[in-house]
Amino acid sequence: GRYYHAVKFHDLGQIRTVVERASRPFNSDSPTNGRDARSTTAEFYEYYELNGAKMWITNGHVAGVFCLYARTAEGPTGFLVDRYAEGLTVGRDEEKLGQRGSPTNELSLNAIRVPRENIIGIEGRGQVNALETLNVGRTGLAISAAAMTAKIIEQTRQFVKDHGLENDERVQALIGQMAVEHYASESLAYELVGRFDHHDTKSVRTESAIGKYYASEVLHRTIAAAENIFGFEGC
Repeated sequence: GRYYHAVKFHDLGQIRTVVERASRPFNSDSPTNGRDARSTTAEFYEYYELNGAKMWITNGHVAGVFCLYARTAEGPTGFLVDRYAEGLTVGRDEEKLGQRGSPTNELSLNAIRVPRENIIGIEGRGQVNALETLNVGRTGLAISAAAMTAKIIEQTRQFVKDHGLENDERVQALIGQMAVEHYASESLAYELVGRFDHHDTKSVRTESAIGKYYASEVLHRTIAAAENIFGFEGC
């Protein structure tokens, strides 16, 4: 919900400087709309109160600022929240099978007061912001998958050479197919990077999703083919 909070009762982590507005009211849709900002409204600031929990937050215990999304009257909205805001609790690191260098935590939100100016972008457009942010991660996954595919092909070729399998038609057919698919996934990854860098690009939401899907599928097929070549010796 949206509330008003007296400046003299600051919350830990949300301390802010009140700048007197001489030319306009403090907030155009507040109950004090139209009053002189220098006399009365400068003593208050509009804030949102966040409650609930967030799961699977990457780098939760090392972050200094959180980008949190919550539903307001206008729809899903993004907020910048200080790590030490009163009411914010970061849980322990989750136990995972991999990616241990990237901690994952649960966040508990108990009546966190977030000033209105901490909204990211426009209120109600948080879902759009979040989906656009995912484009970067998907592109990174496409690049990573293409790089891992290249490494697997390199190791497989070395294995084939070391074991005298260069003339095995079945092995060469598998390596050829791996190389073809890797070329396509790597080209797609570079295409995504180029689109991000191009000044006329408005969004790569669809392209990044396709790139991540295709490159990861190629990686899995390459692993399966390599296992077929390595056989029991690769176990």
